[in-house]
Amino acid sequence: MIYICDDLNSYSDELYEEHLRSVVPAWRKAAVSSYRSVEHRKQSVLAIALLSLGLRREYNVSSVPEFQFNEYGKPSFAKLPVCFSLSHCARAVVCAVSERNVGIDAERVVPYDARIARRVCNAAELAGLETSAAPDVLFSRYWTTKEAISKFEGLGLGMDFRTITPASYATFCCHHPDKGYTVSVCCGKRGTATAPPPVQYVSPRAL
Repeated sequence: MIYICDDLNSYSDELYEEHLRSVVPAWRKAAVSSYRSVEHRKQSVLAIALLSLGLRREYNVSSVPEFQFNEYGKPSFAKLPVCFSLSHCARAVVCAVSERNVGIDAERVVPYDARIARRVCNAAELAGLETSAAPDVLFSRYWTTKEAISKFEGLGLGMDFRTITPASYATFCCHHPDKGYTVSVCCGKRGTATAPPPVQYVSPRAL
């Protein structure tokens, strides 16, 4: 299941403080505090709140177990056989919860920058961007798809995105032009998933 919260403007300071007290486990509070901006701290708390919601609804787990991290920073649960992936940007906070490995990424659509694209895309992708009527949207699709794959593989930014071949994976992407963000999820290698995972949109008040 994919959980998306994109009503970030309604996330009040009071509700943020309530979630910080009642939803975020003690072991996670230091990570939240490490973000310099209030905006990023709120997004981090919303991500944990979405994960908590998914665990309650799908696995009857009442609180978020402590994370463990691999050498590239991929989080997982040490003792709970449930996989998850989190991401947040200025437009949305997303969480994927599954019994199988998964990776998810959300990014705000920004003006296309060819210099950045050359660090992320291969020659064929760059050619498509140069002729696209909406290169900003297409690049956000490329970026989020490759980031989701890198999270699925547990390598994060340790992967050279130019060498990632999305066609080798089961990936699904959705673009929200009205709200200016793109979400991509990687559910496995190609052939392991034939349909996109279900998506649920959640307001901050519902968490």
